[in-house]
Amino acid sequence: MTTKAKTERMQDTGRIFSPLVRNLKRFDAAREAFLRRPGEISTRSALEDRLSDPVSFAGETFHLTEPTRLKEAVAQIANGGFHLEIRADLRGMPRYYLCRLRSFASGSGSFISDDLYRSPDFPLPDPRLCKLFLDGREWSFVRMSDCGIRWMEPDTALLSTVLPQAASDVFRYAWDEDQMLAALTARHFSVEALLEAVECVYLALCVDPCRLRGSLSESVLIFVEHAAARPAMAAMLRNLADSDGDGLNRLVRTARDGYERLSVAFQRFLGTEIVWMGKPTPLSVPLFSNFTRLSDVARPMESLPEFQAAREKLATSAREVLEAMRASLR
Repeated sequence: MTTKAKTERMQDTGRIFSPLVRNLKRFDAAREAFLRRPGEISTRSALEDRLSDPVSFAGETFHLTEPTRLKEAVAQIANGGFHLEIRADLRGMPRYYLCRLRSFASGSGSFISDDLYRSPDFPLPDPRLCKLFLDGREWSFVRMSDCGIRWMEPDTALLSTVLPQAASDVFRYAWDEDQMLAALTARHFSVEALLEAVECVYLALCVDPCRLRGSLSESVLIFVEHAAARPAMAAMLRNLADSDGDGLNRLVRTARDGYERLSVAFQRFLGTEIVWMGKPTPLSVPLFSNFTRLSDVARPMESLPEFQAAREKLATSAREVLEAMRASLR
């Protein structure tokens, strides 16, 4: 079967879930209305109706009140190629994430390639990674669905080849749960260079540079630069493709030094003393105590001179690490 035929087949399989996606959207709308007006009988009644609405796919009929049966039915489609994750909010109400899983191009394991539906408030603190409950335990999956959306090439069949290749060769090593705090800091405090520097360091230290050099294609490099929006990583990988053995060794040494430098720079950033709630406080205190709502903390911090200076020092250190890694391959 050609790549184009496989892509079309997967798209057709995904359409099986259209009735389920429709019901999930209706339930989330009813849940949102109920949370806005919890005292109204009409909103509660509508919420109960949405839970009881029948949904049919794969020759069977289900209800949202049957989460276990529903998840098992989704998992049986395309030999486990799809997954329905259900997470309760603080009130015990379900939030849904229906996604497609694909195998890495090389080695064992799989990654999230597409989002078929995600509740607006489904917990996803780091969009690069998502935890799914499979086979009796929770696993962390590389989530490439945002990158697929940003793919600008009209050839979707090419994407079906490039996506698992990039996930397998690059992002399964570059993205890690240990980077959560750096990822949230980069996003909410506008220190984009920090996350890309951390990712490049992890990639250089966790993969065999020689093997990676041999597997890189121009399509993957374009994907990393544009679809994944990682220009510094793409520049490093382009230099890697043209590097000799000495360059590969220098890259690993530079990555080790970069890890230490970023660790020190981040600790200094966290230790920066700012005036918070009327008294001198290390930056780490409001950051860790508001870990799940950093966007609310970031706005008032923007006006603090101490924070601005600390952020610029952190960004400068990250940019210097990135430049050192690129230069090691020249």
